[in-house]
Amino acid sequence: MSPNKKLFFQLLLVIITIQAASSSCKSYDYYYNGQCYDYCPRGTYSNYSYASNTSSYICLDCPSECAYCSRNSTTKALYCTSCRNGLGATATGGCHDVFDVVVKPTIALAIYLGAFITLKIVADVLRRKKLQAGQQGVPPA
Repeated sequence: MSPNKKLFFQLLLVIITIQAASSSCKSYDYYYNGQCYDYCPRGTYSNYSYASNTSSYICLDCPSECAYCSRNSTTKALYCTSCRNGLGATATGGCHDVFDVVVKPTIALAIYLGAFITLKIVADVLRRKKLQAGQQGVPPA
């Protein structure tokens, strides 16, 4: 499902939930899951539209990879300000993937170490053969 469709369905769900609940939020409070807050709770953001029959802003869920998110005031695009996996946000507002940040470099390091160890073993074998050949060609004293 595209992010826009997901956001649309989340907004629709929030609006339905808000209309079903009776809200007694004070002016400029934030409304989320049938409760009022002084600010949007962790993992949510304000879309700065009012809940029906209140003067409260609606809080919507951040994308699943975000611990905290915000909305760009110009483009209206969501971006992560911190990520659930603790690896930090990318320059584009997404989150670094554990596979890209941890697993890929570990695999690359293992390949390099394997190649180095293989070359070391080959060099040792060749050196030993050279030494053995040199000892065989020396007449006994």
